[in-house]
Amino acid sequence: GNVQSITITPGAGQTPFVQSFTYDALNRLLSGTETQNGAQTWKQTYGYDRYGNRWFDAANTTATVLGPLTSASDFNASNNRIVKPGYSYDQAGNLTAEPGKSYAYDAENRLTSATASGVTTTYVYDGEGRRVRKNAGGVITRMIYNHLGQLVAEYNDSGSLIKEYVYKGSELLASYDASRGAEYATGDHLGSPRIWTNSSGQVIGGGRHDYLPFGEELFAGVANRTTGLNYPSTSQADGKRHQFTSKERDAESGLDYFGARYYSSAQGRFTSSDPLLSSGRIYDPQTWNRYSYTLNNPLKYIDPAGLYEFDASVSQKDRDRFEKARQDLEKARDYYQKNGDKAKADALDKVLKAYGTLNDGNGVTIAIGKVTKGAAAETSYGRDAQGNPLLSKEINGKYVANVIVTFGSSGKIDLTNVAHEGSHVEDHQNFIGALVAATMKNPSLTDADAKSLPENLTKYATESKAYHVSSYIAEYHNTPNEVWNKGWQEADRQKAIDHLLKSSKLYKVTPKPGEQGPRLYETK
Repeated sequence: GNVQSITITPGAGQTPFVQSFTYDALNRLLSGTETQNGAQTWKQTYGYDRYGNRWFDAANTTATVLGPLTSASDFNASNNRIVKPGYSYDQAGNLTAEPGKSYAYDAENRLTSATASGVTTTYVYDGEGRRVRKNAGGVITRMIYNHLGQLVAEYNDSGSLIKEYVYKGSELLASYDASRGAEYATGDHLGSPRIWTNSSGQVIGGGRHDYLPFGEELFAGVANRTTGLNYPSTSQADGKRHQFTSKERDAESGLDYFGARYYSSAQGRFTSSDPLLSSGRIYDPQTWNRYSYTLNNPLKYIDPAGLYEFDASVSQKDRDRFEKARQDLEKARDYYQKNGDKAKADALDKVLKAYGTLNDGNGVTIAIGKVTKGAAAETSYGRDAQGNPLLSKEINGKYVANVIVTFGSSGKIDLTNVAHEGSHVEDHQNFIGALVAATMKNPSLTDADAKSLPENLTKYATESKAYHVSSYIAEYHNTPNEVWNKGWQEADRQKAIDHLLKSSKLYKVTPKPGEQGPRLYETK
């Protein structure tokens, strides 16, 4: 669901700020309005073209929060680049200039320098593409990362510690430096640190942060924010660079560092095109815009690495839980490999490959939501408003399955369910691969032809396969259940799975012809 309203109480006994939002038929944010005591403090209204280029409706936007792009004519419809005077791009689609600023990039389209107000800042990256050194007008900062790619420390050029960062999973919890000690972050549903407190629980000076929908910060002096309420008067007045969606905001450029590329909150878009070709989806023209941010729904989605959108309803705790289950799945696969059980190891390895890795843009989305009563989770193709199964297409013509795994609740995200649903993900992907191959051989392939492809598994076939995976997890845990017990042979395992699929109200399918249930892809 789209976020309809947000209430912000800036301290005990203070009058809250109440924000409300509207959306268009494509779920793009259409307007945001804030009031305090019934009086409007700010309003932003947006316009879009069919490809998701966003501009401000200046006549219906408060002047103090008006951005630089105010007309459809500010964009080139053929490549979605900004054509307003003062803006320019290189041949690779990287923004090289905007009014008062200029940028340079390396051969891998990484930002290597930013110049603003006559001061040039340079950036250096390691072999994994992580930013490891910044020289801002002679002030050098070196960045250290942990094995998860999280920034954990910053040092100056002489090797003295500037700041350390502490995480719980992937959630930023605290920062530490010698002069200020430990300070603690409280984040919102997008992961943006909204309040920084000291060890006594008091909000530090400039430690309260509010943002406009696309990430522009509301400073003291704007929209009834004041320094007395601990809002900063300037960017990073509290010394914190982790800002909108917990990304590092560079004071020298105003850009947010997303790892893969940089984001301009003022423009509401990325400064470089999306390097993941598979994020373009044939059913959604917005995704062909290589610069747009989270399908222009910034209150619902986040973009962990500047590559693809992520439903914010999946909490940080849930993401960490899924990642733990995925790591446990690797351990189970390795266990079977070590013990020479190739068939089971291969089955679990296929599940892992189907899920892929975070940020690889393979079309798999993890969600929390409503599922059939009695089910722990469900896997399906992404669908349009008419309910048609859909897939994704890369700009180079390659297709990937657009698969959604929905868990019924946080508690359902465990190793067994993740493994089981991963088997379904693999089946959904295999069918799309077969469908694309068949279509390339026969461009006149009919819907009936597609349905008859052998990879278009019946409910019985895909569930039988998935419950075999579930049984491998039970065996790995040495925990007997309805699909595995000690001493069972394969025939015993299959018999138990068939009994479950026949007797459970969720399935009611058997291996008999005519009783195997619907297929992954059904024609109307």
